[in-house]
Amino acid sequence: MNHDRSKTIPLRRFLMWLTLFFIVLVAVLSIVGAFLRAERASTLFNSLPLIVYWLSLVILLAAGVMVFGRLRRKGGLLLTHLGCLLIILGAMWGSGKGHLLRKELFGSDRIANGYIKIYEGIQQNRVIDSQTNEVLGTLPFIIHLDDFWEEYYWDEGELLVKQYSLLRFDPNQNTYTPIPLPPSHGSHRMHPGFHSLMEDPNVFWRTEQAWSIPASIGSELKLPEPFEKVRILRTFTNFQKVSHNTDRSRDNVNPALEVELEWADGNVRRTYVFSSMYSPLDTDGFLFQYRDKGRGVKGYYSDLTILDYENQKQINKVIEVNDPLYYQGYHFTQKDCGYDKFRTSRGEEKIWFTVLGVASDSGLLAVYLGFWLLGVGIFWQCWFRHIPGYSEKLNGDGN
Repeated sequence: MNHDRSKTIPLRRFLMWLTLFFIVLVAVLSIVGAFLRAERASTLFNSLPLIVYWLSLVILLAAGVMVFGRLRRKGGLLLTHLGCLLIILGAMWGSGKGHLLRKELFGSDRIANGYIKIYEGIQQNRVIDSQTNEVLGTLPFIIHLDDFWEEYYWDEGELLVKQYSLLRFDPNQNTYTPIPLPPSHGSHRMHPGFHSLMEDPNVFWRTEQAWSIPASIGSELKLPEPFEKVRILRTFTNFQKVSHNTDRSRDNVNPALEVELEWADGNVRRTYVFSSMYSPLDTDGFLFQYRDKGRGVKGYYSDLTILDYENQKQINKVIEVNDPLYYQGYHFTQKDCGYDKFRTSRGEEKIWFTVLGVASDSGLLAVYLGFWLLGVGIFWQCWFRHIPGYSEKLNGDGN
């Protein structure tokens, strides 16, 4: 009996130190992977040397459970080791190499991961490789992009008003002469001949006065002649001119204000002021510009419909960045978006698209179960197993 024990002790020490080395190597690889891009990290962890490493670690953990009787007797240690085994096996089963191996052995056509690019109003089921942009395969169902849109955080900003004058410089007399601006009452955006005047090197544009008011509904500003005041009627974060044959715009953002201009002679006109420094509202020697304080994307949304003809199912879901769609063993996440320009019967149009990340859930249940066992095992080993002894101590002190 002692002779057998003397043989197992060196084996146990060898397994213990080798397992410790492999665990340290996991930490080193994790640090290295954190500094690599996702594609390079995926290539590293799915390379042949790493596959051999993961298999070796699985064998070591399994051998540890067999050789060390204490691991089998201590519930916390056993659950911890079993959790680690399930995490590694689940990750290997769901990896790209794992999918390829299952395809060779069992003829499985499940796709590990990739992406789908779908234009609005179009359906698609081809999955593209994220690294090579080659078609990996097709899904057994079709995804239709019904609609796509963005939402924004918004700061209303302010309405900026400038009174200006045009001056002509006489180099002979070294004097500046004002150029009269005929009244327009807002009938045009720019002073007649403004561009040709500005091409004259002796004509200068000068700001006389400037004002600003908050860009909120009801805000008013008193102005000098020929105006009386300007009042803000409505605010827009994405102003569009809508016709009978267009739905809501796909432009990212087009902030604008609807304002009411009142002249000193009683003339009143409603018009729009846009948030572009290159196209302010220009009338009667005044520039009106909507200066928004900034905006940020709040979220991206894709309205998807799953068309599963084989199972006679149709499922609709609006997904966003943190709310993916799950169907038939695949997770579909909002990955990217944009638009391309195409020529149609109505001229050149922007067609929006969404890019969905596609990921198989193969092995995911084993990974989740492994993390659960690992957590329970650690709590058991560090805290739960001490509760009975602590209770007995309290009862003994009480007696």
